[in-house]
Amino acid sequence: MVVLLIMLGWILKKVWQIRSFKKLQLKNKEITAKALKFAFAQFNLRNPKKNMKISPDTARLADVWGSGVMAYEFRVQLNHEISLKGLRKELEAYLQGYAQNHKLTHLGETAFVISDLWQEKGFLHLDITYVVNGTTFNYLHDIKKVE
Repeated sequence: MVVLLIMLGWILKKVWQIRSFKKLQLKNKEITAKALKFAFAQFNLRNPKKNMKISPDTARLADVWGSGVMAYEFRVQLNHEISLKGLRKELEAYLQGYAQNHKLTHLGETAFVISDLWQEKGFLHLDITYVVNGTTFNYLHDIKKVE
């Protein structure tokens, strides 16, 4: 009976931890989406002919990479091909400006990192990482090793 109670307590604790993590992940996804929306608003001001809008559907890369990683995939519908060469750098600068203006806490030098960027079938895909914990920081470190 004691063992059963201990197991039940352990299971309840795990469920509570997972639930808390999912809430945190959702909150950080919303923060990241707001930062990206700001970045594209700035981009669109400087490039009015390339007006781009974020698609409302996003995916959590943490579902692939594991628990604790605050990385999200966003899609942007394109009406035209766009050069990716300077786009990453420009968007990251706007994201960092947003993080500084909103005093967002983060690990390392930058709050947001565009960890991947590509075009496919009329969409621009962005993987954006919000570097808010050690697991996410290590994820970025591992990604850089692979590249």
